[in-house]
Amino acid sequence: FNGAFRNVLAVAITSLAALVWGGGGATGTGNESDGMITDFGSVFVNGIEYFTNGTNIIINGDAQRAESELRIGMVTHVVGTVNANKTSGQATTITYHADLIGTVDAPPVHSGNASAFSVYGLSVTTAADTIFDDLLRASDLAAGDTVEVSGLYNSQDNSILAKRVERKTAAASLQLSGVVRGVTSAGFTLGTLTVNTAALSNFNADALTAGQRVRVKAPSQTATGAITASSVEILSNTDSRDGVYMDLQGVVANARNGTFRLGKTTVNTNATTIYLNGAAGNLFNGAEVEVAGRLSGGVFTATRVSFAKSEPVRLIGHVTSRVGDTLTIFGEGGVRVRVTNATSMNDTSGAARNNFNAADLRVGDRIDVRGNPDENQVVILDRLERTAPNQYIEIQGRVSGAAGPRISIANQVVNTTANGKFSDAKGLSLSADAFSAGVAGHTVWLRGVLNNGVIEASSADIKP
Repeated sequence: FNGAFRNVLAVAITSLAALVWGGGGATGTGNESDGMITDFGSVFVNGIEYFTNGTNIIINGDAQRAESELRIGMVTHVVGTVNANKTSGQATTITYHADLIGTVDAPPVHSGNASAFSVYGLSVTTAADTIFDDLLRASDLAAGDTVEVSGLYNSQDNSILAKRVERKTAAASLQLSGVVRGVTSAGFTLGTLTVNTAALSNFNADALTAGQRVRVKAPSQTATGAITASSVEILSNTDSRDGVYMDLQGVVANARNGTFRLGKTTVNTNATTIYLNGAAGNLFNGAEVEVAGRLSGGVFTATRVSFAKSEPVRLIGHVTSRVGDTLTIFGEGGVRVRVTNATSMNDTSGAARNNFNAADLRVGDRIDVRGNPDENQVVILDRLERTAPNQYIEIQGRVSGAAGPRISIANQVVNTTANGKFSDAKGLSLSADAFSAGVAGHTVWLRGVLNNGVIEASSADIKP
């Protein structure tokens, strides 16, 4: 894009954001955001850029932590002020609590792009957009692995939809959140563990009943499947932030007639609610959404409901197979892309085809495509350009997993070679090891070659 076009686009986006968000007030209006971190350079949550000058960052109960300790995919609670367009603001506090820190019970069970596993009997699901750190994908998990899980609480089945899963070498202590059962004067059952609370002087056991959700910390697990809690926090089942303007990311539960639950919050929609990336009919249990509005009388009225949408990708490579309008690039096991009637098509290969269309594509053609993956990880194309032959392949997209020298992007595993050229979001050079160690969740542009079915990156840059 040229500079003039970028300026016009920025104005247009800002104006659209003002219309979509509604509500609000003058610059500095109070706001709370519950959602995952999507980017840095400030901290981006639910599409709002929060500046962090003087912000108290709280990580697993420890205050005044550094912003560098936060990671993309961590689900946070942000309190602060935002401008009238709800696009940027100042964070007063950013709070992160891992949902689970503990060991995996058994290898994940896979269904399509989703996987399910448990930590001490507490259920976790992953999706195509889950970010994995020290892992390429859920199938790399094994029984006994220590993980830190951050995600969205699904009150329909008391599971966690993981937005980030990090494998850790060891955990200094356990941290578990879930629904309790079997409450006694000495403790309760959480997942498969017996939690002993007798030693807690500041915990009121009478305030806890079966069915409530808690966050427990403990130094370790004993051989008998019991833990002695160092702290127990009862997590409210209702939202008490009356009068506060909020944007909340969550999993729809108990959906009926335009009313549903997001975690602890009851959400109402009405005739003025604006829907993005979907419609009211898409509000089914298990759908992932972000809502904006205000809480009044314990009920959150949504001015906007935005359905989750996959991250866009750009791919440049050769067509290796074709079935109808679905093409595969990057060889066997590569990325499937689909041409539709809405796909814009262009030919710069020198073949000089008039009225270039999908029927003109052949195995061996080099194509430059852009689009969004669907639920089956087929990229639905917005644009396709046939280009001149070239040995290099290129990929732009969000890195969903990283482990050692390998990263996962666009559902492809890529090797970062030691002699490659890599850089961070500021353009500073990185070693291959440093690049892969910090890249999970970031959008990158990489270039490389296909060598015996393996993509080897010769260069890769983290996009600002």
